[in-house]
Amino acid sequence: MMPRPVMILIILFAVGTGAGWWLSHREPPVVNPLPAVLRQVRREVDAAVEKSGAAPEMPAAAPASNPQTENETPDFGGIAVELVRMRELQALPLVAVKMPRQEVLPRITQWLSKQFPGDYGLREGRALAALGAIPQPVDTVALRAAFWSHQIGAWFDVTDETLSLVEQAEGDDAKENALGLAFAQLFREHGADLFQSDGKQMNSDVWLARLGLIAGDAAFTRLRHALAHPRSGGGGGVGEDPDDPSREIPLPAYLRERDLAAFGVGLDFVSSLHGLGKFEQVNAAYGRPPVATIELFEPSLYLADKQFKTEATGWKDVTVGGVEPFWDDTIGAIGLVLYLKQYLPQPIAADVVPGWRGDRLLVYPATKVQQRDHIAWQTFWQDSNAADAFYGAMRQALLNRYKNAKLDAAAPHGVFRLEGPDRFVVLTRTHDGLGVFLVDTADASFADAAWRKFTSNAESK
Repeated sequence: MMPRPVMILIILFAVGTGAGWWLSHREPPVVNPLPAVLRQVRREVDAAVEKSGAAPEMPAAAPASNPQTENETPDFGGIAVELVRMRELQALPLVAVKMPRQEVLPRITQWLSKQFPGDYGLREGRALAALGAIPQPVDTVALRAAFWSHQIGAWFDVTDETLSLVEQAEGDDAKENALGLAFAQLFREHGADLFQSDGKQMNSDVWLARLGLIAGDAAFTRLRHALAHPRSGGGGGVGEDPDDPSREIPLPAYLRERDLAAFGVGLDFVSSLHGLGKFEQVNAAYGRPPVATIELFEPSLYLADKQFKTEATGWKDVTVGGVEPFWDDTIGAIGLVLYLKQYLPQPIAADVVPGWRGDRLLVYPATKVQQRDHIAWQTFWQDSNAADAFYGAMRQALLNRYKNAKLDAAAPHGVFRLEGPDRFVVLTRTHDGLGVFLVDTADASFADAAWRKFTSNAESK
């Protein structure tokens, strides 16, 4: 069922309601089409435990290996065992080797560099800057690794089967990193099923959807453990405090929120699967992982009889004026809402998400080094109403972004065009009203050439 916009907004920015739901209901969770993106599970757990004063009985949860009393100091030695039992994994718990962060970071970096080889991170940074998702180009892979060293705070190295855990500062009374331990355990079990080892590159939305499955599974396990063990559970992850150490990383908000979405949106997706068939249903998802982040938003798409499939552009030749794109990717539903909310009120940004059915972003190098690169972006929508909503939202976003540009009143019917002084933009409906196409370039000639090339064979509304 298509979620109402107000519900999307509420859930998007209030993940704490999820924990409250767990405390007040002991039945399997209701499928929630658009869960929280920006709130952290740590806040969710702490608020729930503080409100309840005691942990509720959790279904299918094994008893704690080291029961605590209110007057005892928590013993973290049994948490790894407890997490394996809580998740119902038929495996021995990993033994963690605590290391300084600077020793764990290279392990994460090495794995991410194999997932995104060569200059991927630099090209992605350029592409996202051209789109307007981030202010300036950055190396997304390097920054993601640094952020993961805080958010996950652990890594399982498949080469030597070592679980390295970031050691806490001396005197730090934070809880044991349950999120990192759960993530590492699940990565050992299912990482090979999700992430490529043959060098074949997935688009970023598919990759993020797969990350959302395992990250959501880890967050869900952490939440259940915290509710069952309020004194010793619920550790790990980054906080929202401006002084949180992860804030020292020069990570643009879009990139930070994109990875946090894997844990937040993924948690609700996994809880929906668990509500339908316990961990047997969750385990089965690793054999058929989601193919797009829209499935995390709307589990009904994932659970449909026919597997969800994104719409394809069918473009074979993507050169424009003899120039090849240096970036060819899919932004996806998560990327879309995080992009739009930088230029629009949050309700409008959230409202367009459910109708997404595919997109393709091409980015071309600008002629001058100082210029921002050219983009050509085709999106597809469930129906004409969904396309209308996105077209209107994007039109307003462009007006908000380019306040000094001149609106071309002589543009053909159904074509929105902005001209200069620094950017040239054309926005139009395509594919019989089910598509929206955008070009945003550094010069007018490239904008016109790209618009004519990619819309000449697409029916316009």
